[in-house]
Amino acid sequence: LNGPGRETVPPSTSPSQNGWHLARHLARQSGWHLPEGRLQSGWHPAGGWWLVVAAVVGMVLAHHASLFARAPLFDERIYLGAFARCLAGGSAWADPWFLYPPPFAAAGAGLLRLFGEIGLLALLRALNLAAVALLVARGVAFLPGGRWTRCLAAAAVGALSPAIGDAFAFGNLSPLFGALALLPLAWASRAPVVAGGLLGAAIVAKPTGAVLLPLLAAARGRLRRRAALVAAAVATLLLAVTARELPDFFAAVARTAVGVSRGSFSPVEIARLLGLRLPPFLLFAVVALAAAAAARRVRDGGGLLLLGAVAAPLSLPLVWSHTLLLTLPVQGAALGAALDDVRNTAPGTSRRRAGLTLAALLTVCLALHTAYGLAGGAAGLAPPLQALLLALPTFSPLALLLWLAGRLRHREDDRAA
Repeated sequence: LNGPGRETVPPSTSPSQNGWHLARHLARQSGWHLPEGRLQSGWHPAGGWWLVVAAVVGMVLAHHASLFARAPLFDERIYLGAFARCLAGGSAWADPWFLYPPPFAAAGAGLLRLFGEIGLLALLRALNLAAVALLVARGVAFLPGGRWTRCLAAAAVGALSPAIGDAFAFGNLSPLFGALALLPLAWASRAPVVAGGLLGAAIVAKPTGAVLLPLLAAARGRLRRRAALVAAAVATLLLAVTARELPDFFAAVARTAVGVSRGSFSPVEIARLLGLRLPPFLLFAVVALAAAAAARRVRDGGGLLLLGAVAAPLSLPLVWSHTLLLTLPVQGAALGAALDDVRNTAPGTSRRRAGLTLAALLTVCLALHTAYGLAGGAAGLAPPLQALLLALPTFSPLALLLWLAGRLRHREDDRAA
């Protein structure tokens, strides 16, 4: 970046050719390198915080009934009940639906005493709204066009995405804790203490992004490893402070795991439908090792963010539509690259192929936003067909990331030739 909001463009390269590419190159030996202006800072040079504002406006207009509901929503009733039991000296895990670690229960009880029920609900909803807006802005920043085009896209995604509507309708905080864990990956090398502190606190509040800790620890750069160390220290400290509640938490998780809801967008559920058993800890270990190995090839924070956006939901045994909102940056990166190909490909077969690729990527992204519909449509079908329908949103983020990597490698090979 050359000053706030300005990206340096080589004189021999037009802005349309430089600004819309996701990366300069994917070197076989040095790994992925993604441009600082687009990814490391977090916003497209022509977008900035206006994208966040536009996303908030779209979400408030479309989901005001949920965001400003006077009564607690479904998941909010679970949180508030657990916090109230903590304040009264009882167990937060008396409700089998409350499956959050002790630090979240303790923090929620303190905030409930401080702000009261209405104040705490307003705080949680505002934070969740901001987290979703940041994720939307991250994805929309990759799209071509001017500031107002991207702002309209951000508002449209915020207003029309069924996954966003589900998160607000239930009062679910997965986007909040997922974003708190994911977004610091982009700037962990510049503010390792802050990034590590946010990651550590987020994964002990709700371990949606737990796999991001080994990913960050394996990433290149001394400061990123320092951020991972800070995250581990913060998580350990928070768990130690609430250690006497851990047995109740683990007992609740063990009881609930037996009757886990069906239709989850997870390899664990897909394996079950195919007559196989995939232990959740094995899934986490495999994804963590693969993500850590891939992180060694990523050269900047933006690439780590895209990798983490795929690894986090894929590592979990229980995933719903609102958790898939973490993949918004990967969706935007893939669509931005495909639109760039359509605009800059020579006429003929290549342009037609680029258009078909764009259509396929749009279908994949639509599946991620309408995942609940796919899960509902799978009910009553033969288990193999259910597994097939659930596999589309489950593995789509990984497919998008692999397509991006393949595209960048192909372009690098063409330049070398």
